[in-house]
Amino acid sequence: MTKSKSNLVIEPSLIAISIIVMTPKECILISAIIMVLGCSFEAVAKSDVEWLGGTVFDFGEIGESEGAVSHRFAWRNLSSEAMSVLSATGKCSCTTATFAAATVQAGDTSSVVVTFDPKDKVGDFKQRVTVRFGSQPAANYLFVKGRILTSQMRIRRDFPIEVGQVRISRDTLAIDLNAIGARSKISVSLPCVNQGDTTIEPKVLGEVPGIETEVIPAKVPPGERFSLVFSGKRKALQKLTGNHNFRLCVGESDEEACNITISIK
Repeated sequence: MTKSKSNLVIEPSLIAISIIVMTPKECILISAIIMVLGCSFEAVAKSDVEWLGGTVFDFGEIGESEGAVSHRFAWRNLSSEAMSVLSATGKCSCTTATFAAATVQAGDTSSVVVTFDPKDKVGDFKQRVTVRFGSQPAANYLFVKGRILTSQMRIRRDFPIEVGQVRISRDTLAIDLNAIGARSKISVSLPCVNQGDTTIEPKVLGEVPGIETEVIPAKVPPGERFSLVFSGKRKALQKLTGNHNFRLCVGESDEEACNITISIK
């Protein structure tokens, strides 16, 4: 026979079987872990709060200079007794929360409003708010997330084409006569922005009988937006199916001009 270090007698035929022997301290540690996990599962199972619509809200893309944004998280009292919110605190000063101090009866609903201020921040964010209730031993967590864009980032995103000191949203406009309805006069516009430090007077060059062009406003101060408007009567446009080219000029050099295509179908 072979005798192991644990004083257990092992038959030769069972010599390949591994035996794990735990010390008393290891047994106590595992028991403690099981108790903690059991308590955690019990707290989740006995939650008296139902968050209607979830505990995470995505603001999407927001502007850094556009001020604070808010979202209302609604909750329902699932217990058989009245309860109320004791506190709701954000993880940092940029995130705050407000709530009604009134007691919420069993089955009734209330809400927590979370406000996020993007000032002096940029890029992706995810902020947490800790909510505590009178009858809840464990805290509830709410999250708001999104992406913060500076003014320049938004301009580059919305106006990707650069023409001198001007940025335009696109260089092709489509007129679908069948999708517009029965209007007798049809117009489409191309948004632009003056990113320079001087006032400009953009011009649209090119003549296509039946298509009128206009720049609104005619003079564009630094930082302001303007539109190129192309319009015409339906009967005239019906005879102009296909592509028609115009030229936007914002300065004297060729680098300050670009082609604009109007596609009619």
